[in-house]
Amino acid sequence: APEGCRLLQEFRRDTGVHFLYHTEPAALCKSIYLDYDSDTVVVEYTFERLLAPVRDAGVDTLRSKSLDRNSYDSGDWFNRLDWSYQTNHFGTGLPPKQDNFGPDGRDWALSRERLSRPDIAPRPQDIAWARDVFRDLLRIRASTSLLRLPSAAEVRKRVTFPGSGAGQNPVLVATRIDGRGWPGARFKAVMTLINVAPTAQTLVLAGEAGAAWRLHPVQQGPHAADQRVATAASVERGVFTVPARSAAVFVQQ
Repeated sequence: APEGCRLLQEFRRDTGVHFLYHTEPAALCKSIYLDYDSDTVVVEYTFERLLAPVRDAGVDTLRSKSLDRNSYDSGDWFNRLDWSYQTNHFGTGLPPKQDNFGPDGRDWALSRERLSRPDIAPRPQDIAWARDVFRDLLRIRASTSLLRLPSAAEVRKRVTFPGSGAGQNPVLVATRIDGRGWPGARFKAVMTLINVAPTAQTLVLAGEAGAAWRLHPVQQGPHAADQRVATAASVERGVFTVPARSAAVFVQQ
């Protein structure tokens, strides 16, 4: 963790880029459980957990800590992990007041109400889906050294954000990584698209119309964990389409 923090600090210093959420995944997920209704909470929770910039133990199995913002001193009861993937121990107790009270006790009161509702707890199939999607993301990361650039200097040199600027679609983030001349790249370029909207989104990049883009092999076909991406993500003549609340990775041959 200290090494990861150091690299993040170097990246911010050298590139001027700051993450939208400067917090730990557990705090992100607490806010999701408190702010979203029961119909969307499991989808939102899963999506945020898998794409959080820092991943701690159990992130792939939707570890909940029963909404505890800071479980360092909360003991095993709040920090349990179920490696049988049947439960994330949501609702096993109200987290300690010290770090969870919130303004005027609002967060603690909402936590009490949410934790009493089994309808918003992830089911075993939700946990298994999150685990498998996370493993696919790890396979994608391992497939190309472009997703493991070792320095801020290489990030500045190779990473761009197509479609960004004043007219950017605020719910869609595209990142392009140039693989030319980089050892182990395997691809000429990689394009990642993250869609946080509840509907599919399209990005038109005229400059990519002649390039041979395709969905990453890991996200294709019946063995892909996220079948929404496998069946609905597409690219044709520089027009990239990504399904609702998903992350798609395209590669250029």
